[in-house]
Amino acid sequence: MVASCPMYYASWPANALCLLLLLGGCNPPGLRPDAELQYTLATLPFTEYWSGFEFDHDRVGYGRFTITPTATGDYLIETETRMQFRMLGTDKHFHYLTRDRVDQNLTLLSFTHEYQMDNSLLHVQGYVAGDALHATITSASGIHQQTLALDAPLYPYTAQLLYPLLAGLKLDAHYQYQVYEAEAQRIHQVNQQVTAHEYTRNIPTWRIATDINHDQTTSWLSNEGLPVQEQAANGNIQGYLLEPERASTFLEHASTRETLLDFSLVRTSQRLHRPRELQRMVVELTGLGDFTMPTEGSQQCQRQNSDSYTCTISTRDQSHTAPSPQALASNPTIPTGHTRLQQLTTQLTDNITQPKEQINALVDWIHTHIRGEAIDAFSAMDVLDQGRGECQGQTFLYTAMARTLGIPTRVVNGLVYAPEYGGFLYHTWAESWDGSAWHSVDPILGQIPADATHIKLIYGENLADFAPLTTLMGQLSASILAIEPG
Repeated sequence: MVASCPMYYASWPANALCLLLLLGGCNPPGLRPDAELQYTLATLPFTEYWSGFEFDHDRVGYGRFTITPTATGDYLIETETRMQFRMLGTDKHFHYLTRDRVDQNLTLLSFTHEYQMDNSLLHVQGYVAGDALHATITSASGIHQQTLALDAPLYPYTAQLLYPLLAGLKLDAHYQYQVYEAEAQRIHQVNQQVTAHEYTRNIPTWRIATDINHDQTTSWLSNEGLPVQEQAANGNIQGYLLEPERASTFLEHASTRETLLDFSLVRTSQRLHRPRELQRMVVELTGLGDFTMPTEGSQQCQRQNSDSYTCTISTRDQSHTAPSPQALASNPTIPTGHTRLQQLTTQLTDNITQPKEQINALVDWIHTHIRGEAIDAFSAMDVLDQGRGECQGQTFLYTAMARTLGIPTRVVNGLVYAPEYGGFLYHTWAESWDGSAWHSVDPILGQIPADATHIKLIYGENLADFAPLTTLMGQLSASILAIEPG
């Protein structure tokens, strides 16, 4: 199985009225080009708001945001997000709870975040002391400690729309600051700009563009600081300010349509009937914008224009670039050297000394013992514990096992042709180093090397590494120019 890993509202009379006002030399009611708005946490006109979420026009869940003062003079920011949707016949559930304690300037003091994806759990808690952040990360991989040096004040990831309110909302204002994303265990720089002061859903709003690690969102804040509307993923994800009782219905009446599959499928007019046997493929990808395609070893790409690449993928070509230390690294997602992995890999590779044969043994075991299901995972151990996982989770498990054996391995994220859907789906696989060259390895398909329909987009195993893909989803089209079967 291949898994995909994985507004301006105004009636005609209102428009006509605005036009008449503008012709008369005045501004629409509630909008002033020289307007400026600023609050403190103590003067915020709200303590709670609720939002409903849609994905590709289908309801998928809701969110709740609260901010309350504490007895010590600080503030507690709490958020809850619940979402569910259907993917490849599986109902997927997400539940996130975050608690951030901040001072009067919104600077992060301590935090506790809990994440649940399907049956996988992640708990991250920590605090800021001096010029360092200290976190404890608990998952199926065990307990990991993290310390990150700070060179600037740190703010909560969940309070990005509060920062402009405190810094001052003004047309063309720019903001730069740092946040800690607990789910990815990364510090990011936030870049924000107030790009317009306009009506949204018949309410005067400030339009704010936010960029975090290539993840771009647009938000419209009312004069009361409330997010009237939000957009992400090229407008395919929408959030709306709602009454609490109505927001919960966005989960109760969530769509049962294959929303993510319909959105992520990269269609092509050419159908491949035996794609797993292809040794060479030439494909043109359009809709890439300024995204840069990887060119190395089995994949050679050339930019055709500002929006497209032509790539040749061949299973016969290999990269001989020596691996970096990262290809053997351990982290909460890929816990290299975990005791259970040590025991399992030793058992599977007993009397096998050659890396290529060890790789084969690992892939054979995963392909036989781990069920392919559209179930998300935070770590390799989630997949091992549950005995199931989608392409990304199975690749995490394979990578952790290979690195435990001392085989340098990196995680690849891209596209693969899915004949049952007549196009390419987002997919994850691996590349392993045998001492002289890199070999593509697809655990969920049981392939070494992976067939030539595997199109590499990025390398990375952390949630933050996947962010650039959000700019591509829903934008790509593909044309297969040539194929060569095995």
